[in-house]
Amino acid sequence: METTPLGQRITRTNVCVSLNHFESLYMSCGWSFLSSVDRMQHHATWINRQLHQLTTFCEGDVITIHCDSEQSFAAEQLREIQWCDSNL
Repeated sequence: METTPLGQRITRTNVCVSLNHFESLYMSCGWSFLSSVDRMQHHATWINRQLHQLTTFCEGDVITIHCDSEQSFAAEQLREIQWCDSNL
C-alpha cells in the first residue's frame, strides 16, 4: 500500500480528459478547490471535508489521499499547499 510521508493511504488512477472536464465531471458534489500550480492547464487539488480526502489531477493522473482523522486531513492540506507554493 502506498502512503504519504505523513502515513495516509494513496490511491492512483488516470483519466483521458482535460483538467476542466475532470473538474466538471468528478469534483462537483462535496468537493472544494484547494490549490494549484497551474489550474488552467494541468494541475489542481480539491478536498472533500466529509470524506477526509484530497484529490489531485495532474496531466490525467488522479491521486487521492485518504485521511484517517481530521488532524491528518488538515496536515495533508497544509503539505499540499506548501508543495504548490514551492512549485510555482
